[in-house]
Amino acid sequence: MRKLSFLALAAVGLLFGACASNDAVDEKVKESRSEGYMAIKINLPTTPVTVTRAANDIYDDGETYEYNVQDCALLFFEGTEEASAKLITAQNVLLPFTPNHTDNDNDNVTYSFTATSKISGFSGGSNNLYALALLNYRNVMSLGGDGTPTVGGTPLVLKSTKFSDFVELLANTSVEKMINNGATDNNYFFMSNAVLSTAVGGHGVSTAPTKDDLQQLATLDPDKIKDTEAEARADAAGEIFVERAVAKVTITVPSSVKTIETGIGTPLTITSVDGWTLDNMEPNSFVTKNTGFLRTTPETDYIPYTSGAFASKNYRMVGNTSVRVDGTKTNPYLDASPDLYRSYWCVDPHYNADVSAGVMDGGTTFVGMDKAMYCFENTFDTQRQSYKNTTRAIFKVTTNGGDFFTVNEDQTTYKEADATSYVKDNVVNNSDVLLAFKHGLESGKSYTVKKESFNFTFTRDDETGRYKLTGLTLSTDVTNAITAGTFKSTFASDIAATLTAAKTAANTNVILRSYKDGEMWYEARIQHFADPNSQGYTSGTFDARDSDLAPWNKWETSDKPTGGSTSGSYPGTDAEKNYLGRYGLVRNNWYDIEVTGIKRLGKPVDPSNKINNPEVDYPDTPDTPDDDLSQYISAKIHVLSWAKRTQKWTL
Repeated sequence: MRKLSFLALAAVGLLFGACASNDAVDEKVKESRSEGYMAIKINLPTTPVTVTRAANDIYDDGETYEYNVQDCALLFFEGTEEASAKLITAQNVLLPFTPNHTDNDNDNVTYSFTATSKISGFSGGSNNLYALALLNYRNVMSLGGDGTPTVGGTPLVLKSTKFSDFVELLANTSVEKMINNGATDNNYFFMSNAVLSTAVGGHGVSTAPTKDDLQQLATLDPDKIKDTEAEARADAAGEIFVERAVAKVTITVPSSVKTIETGIGTPLTITSVDGWTLDNMEPNSFVTKNTGFLRTTPETDYIPYTSGAFASKNYRMVGNTSVRVDGTKTNPYLDASPDLYRSYWCVDPHYNADVSAGVMDGGTTFVGMDKAMYCFENTFDTQRQSYKNTTRAIFKVTTNGGDFFTVNEDQTTYKEADATSYVKDNVVNNSDVLLAFKHGLESGKSYTVKKESFNFTFTRDDETGRYKLTGLTLSTDVTNAITAGTFKSTFASDIAATLTAAKTAANTNVILRSYKDGEMWYEARIQHFADPNSQGYTSGTFDARDSDLAPWNKWETSDKPTGGSTSGSYPGTDAEKNYLGRYGLVRNNWYDIEVTGIKRLGKPVDPSNKINNPEVDYPDTPDTPDDDLSQYISAKIHVLSWAKRTQKWTL
């Protein structure tokens, strides 16, 4: 069964401008008219799943609604090369258009349509004519009658705004609006040009793709500017491939995952899987995919990066399956080479900046396990590959455990009386408490300190799941002894400060967590190039059996990070080359998380939107390296090029 790849769309979308040969255009003297009509073929592509390349070039169609197109605008640029090309006009596509469904497994196009638009202001001469398509754009861009657009709230200036400026614009809208386009009856995903490479990547490539191989704008044939719409539609000037502007995440906990292992006794039985959410998400997005290469100071020169010191290089940032599987040249004027390859990395608005508390969006709504969720892409450099920066999926389960407690983070479950006895013993054996009792005795008197000497009050913090000693006073057994003369008459007031300190010490020394009604929550940090089941490489030889595209190199350091800063956990001068992109999300990629096993207890409360709360996220701290994981689950993360990345986690 052929699959439409939504993620594939995203990656292929970038292709829409990658088909052109600038050399061919430069050799052609453009004396075309400056005004008229142009038709451009816009493709919403997919790629068959019959590929062998690890995780990059694996595709899936997704849902029919993910291909809906309600409106389209074309932004025209002119210049001698892409980065410095200036905006000359922006126009709505003349509607209605009828999308054509392609049912050929050897074709990367799932849906396509011919977009016809007015064009004006092209100078000709030695300039190239470029186009950028924005589909379902109404919540991202508004368009003035004179062809002047406002994008993400920023007015653009005709004959002035360069494409390198455009790629820095923020969408300044919510994910919900990016996928709903203001409509109440259907989904309409915002899409724009994909970024493609004219050079192949993947394993075993002798020459690395470079930033100069990347193309995003579609180069058009200026001779195809026509007098009428009908003439233009009959003779398209170019071709664009688009991609969705968001990433997609799904999660499954198969019915075969039935139990949760605990430290002692019978494993807990999962009675229901109650829903899931996304947490710690990037709150904004660039309007179109931003590789960072058009910036004055690029964040990273990621294209040549390899997955370790392999004899045969593995250039993971670019795929090796051409988006034109059949090798068809759809536009000879533009297609000097028929092969174009997806790019699989980019920068986001916080890429090289530390994220402070409260910046990332927390999960607020749990949905059914059969529902997909969408979010902005979230990427970061290697030194920021840490807990506070990484998007995570959180799901909830209910077990047959009822109310129970844990002590000091071990996996043994306790009833309340047994759990609280550890705290009480800590108070009874507190040296300062024992000394205070000794000093409080009247001469010649004795008293044995025991649990019954105190009134203990415990309270559950429903925000953190901590079960703390909140009240500690002397019991009637002691107050009666004071009355009887065993203790000094001032003993109760003399020991008050000691009891307050003992209460604090007990809560520090004994960590109780309270689970209500058998409920618990689990998280899986979303990986992009990594494979959570990979054991890493023990030599410099590429293991084709391993789908990990950025594997841990055992010959370089320990099996996995042992803690501390990310700079210490991703070691060596080749840290970026080896480990960049192990975690993160990229637009038009579908991250399908399959939980394959649950090995330990989860969190006693919903941890979403609490990334900086150590009471909830213990043992993780905001700067904990992503690979320094206390695994709660086993999962596979399949990344489809919507690309789909399936992740299997054992928790």
